[in-house]
Amino acid sequence: WTLIERGDLAGAVATVATLADIADRHGFDFWALMAANQRAMIDALSAIDTRPDDRATLASHAAAIEGVCGTWRMLDVGLFLPFATATAGRLRAASDDPAGAAARYREALEIADARGLHFYDAEVLRLQSQLLAGDEATAQLCAALDLAQTQGAVPFELRIARDLVARDGADALTLLAAAVGRFATDAHYLELDDARALLATAG
Repeated sequence: WTLIERGDLAGAVATVATLADIADRHGFDFWALMAANQRAMIDALSAIDTRPDDRATLASHAAAIEGVCGTWRMLDVGLFLPFATATAGRLRAASDDPAGAAARYREALEIADARGLHFYDAEVLRLQSQLLAGDEATAQLCAALDLAQTQGAVPFELRIARDLVARDGADALTLLAAAVGRFATDAHYLELDDARALLATAG
């Protein structure tokens, strides 16, 4: 999950392959299933970047991830359900199904409330903002930012601040600089490096 959130899908593929190999060699059926589920998630997210105009494929991936969520609920494996459900929402949004996306995002927050799993709430609020327009979208991003800061969820804070910059939100560059400043100076990943470059260009 961490590699996926960092945007390192190649690293995530390698890690899942290692997990699948260990599970196969030792007969760990549960972990083999988890590896297969994670690989489905990675393939689905890859399609958003590689096939952004292929609505049918993206909708098919969304249905597959919704199936993964159903399996996890059946097995009462809830830890990453908010993330997986939100991922299904991203795929619905990418397939031009905003109503389906909104439903999945609401479901992700409902799961978080029911299970006390609020680690992904700020990101879900950010994703919801993409279905809104104007001041409503900006207000949603500000709510997401407040939550990320309260939770100390700095990677999500960074992502939300970048969205505010893209919307020309008031003090957005200041918010982005504050988020970047919370990382160690030797920390690097794509979103963080891009944010640093943006701040350097802005002067």
